Amino acid sequence: MIIPTVKTIIVLSGGLTNRHSLPFFVKSRLDHAYKIYHMGMVSSIIVSGKWSFRHSHAIPTTEAELMKQYLVKLGIPENKIKKEEVSQDMLSGAYFLKKNICTPKGIKEAVIICSDFEEQRVRYVFHKVFGDSVEFHFIVEPSQLKSEVMWQFFAHERSMLLNTKAFLRTMENGDHTFLDHIFYSKSLYEEKKVGKIKVDVYGRKIDKRKTAKAHYSLVRILKKRKEIYEKYQITSPVKKTLTADFWSGRFLNFLGKDVEKNLYSLKFVLYLKDKQTFASEVKISEYLTKNGIDFIPTIVASGYDKAPPWYLYRIVKGKMSGSFSYTFSFNDSFYQSPGITKLFAHHLSALRSLSLHKQTIPTWTSAIYKRRISGIYKKISRYPEGVADPIIGQAYELFRKKSSLLNDTAVYLSHADLHPANIIFSKNKLFFIDFEHISYANSAFDFCFGYVFSWNNPAFQEKLLSAFRKSLTEKERIEFDFIFPLVYVYFILWLFAFSLQWEYKSGKENAQDARKRLINELNKYIPVVNKMKI
Repeated sequence: MIIPTVKTIIVLSGGLTNRHSLPFFVKSRLDHAYKIYHMGMVSSIIVSGKWSFRHSHAIPTTEAELMKQYLVKLGIPENKIKKEEVSQDMLSGAYFLKKNICTPKGIKEAVIICSDFEEQRVRYVFHKVFGDSVEFHFIVEPSQLKSEVMWQFFAHERSMLLNTKAFLRTMENGDHTFLDHIFYSKSLYEEKKVGKIKVDVYGRKIDKRKTAKAHYSLVRILKKRKEIYEKYQITSPVKKTLTADFWSGRFLNFLGKDVEKNLYSLKFVLYLKDKQTFASEVKISEYLTKNGIDFIPTIVASGYDKAPPWYLYRIVKGKMSGSFSYTFSFNDSFYQSPGITKLFAHHLSALRSLSLHKQTIPTWTSAIYKRRISGIYKKISRYPEGVADPIIGQAYELFRKKSSLLNDTAVYLSHADLHPANIIFSKNKLFFIDFEHISYANSAFDFCFGYVFSWNNPAFQEKLLSAFRKSLTEKERIEFDFIFPLVYVYFILWLFAFSLQWEYKSGKENAQDARKRLINELNKYIPVVNKMKI
């Protein structure tokens, strides 16, 4: 999703629990608004909602006020937050936003943040009420609901959308005067009965214990960060925004320094579903350090038994080896760093020598490869550039046909996510970070990360291949030479898909050179794979 540079964010309300607090999916929307605001992309946030018209009595505080209080706790100045406190459902929300805020203030463009289950109705209602008077961009926040609960939300929203369309069938787009004096008393509202799904949400029956991906609120995370920083005497950067930190889809990292200017990262898990993976990453990192692996960050402290799970680690000093989302390759300074290829081969050898006896981690089998390659090809097929060259389809079919060969290979401990952002280098040193995807895989797996991301430097590829083969035993070398072409084809298709996805997401055409080179590599290696006998 491309985040446009506009001045205004609108966050829609989503009801209250029976304790008159915000549901977790509304907090998730507000967290996203906070993130965008602190990236310097907007100057004001509008929170919309009084309380549901279904409530038989007045609520002590409006939803908009609770949303404002939440954002203020995150650190957004009060004067940057505007409230719409009249509406009592989505339709009236659009109406009063237009009449009382957007039109008087001359707002012509805005971002609306809503949840996935209500997206279609939000788009329809706002287009119907505003017409073309305001250009809206929609950011759809995953509601993180368990699948058996999610379908109830979507079913409820489909019903609401049909009722709303029927009620507004004679209304011209943009003619909000059609809605004057109709709220909460006309036929539309007689049909809006309190369904079971709404009772469950407002009654707090659907909460973190019943959601597969429950969301830890950012307010809670920031409070915990303050406690940890005080305990370990760590200070935040002077510029207190998330631009200095790292926010991924699943984790949130905060950067800080101690009194001796050592740099630290405090990592939090954002969703309950990732708690076990998070705990496993901590234990694995501690195990690797204990067993002499000195090319990973040192964990200083952790707390994954209580929510929100976290760990604090000392950041290794160095530079990122390249870009995973812009050039899709290593950078020139990485290529020119002395001894990098030998260090890379050494680190992979060190990992292969270990075994996690007490940790259960995935093993890459033919079944996993087939499932992943199907997902990769599905992504590629969404884009015209993806299917323009028939070699892509040939490579996909050939890999599926030959992937059973990977079932008979030895597997070793593998980082399994060695893209450039997870490789840090400095003079005569190389570090691997983020072991959340650690797995057992064949000897070519981790190596292919380094090989495919150096697509723009064939000479470096040859040096890397030579150094890696020298690090193998004779038996390992024979097996590696056999499976490498097949595994490499998988990685070519994987990077090809990611480059397409990111290019469309960012709106920047910066991956065409990479894809041309990857196509050339497929033409080179497909004949080799085709000769491999099952």
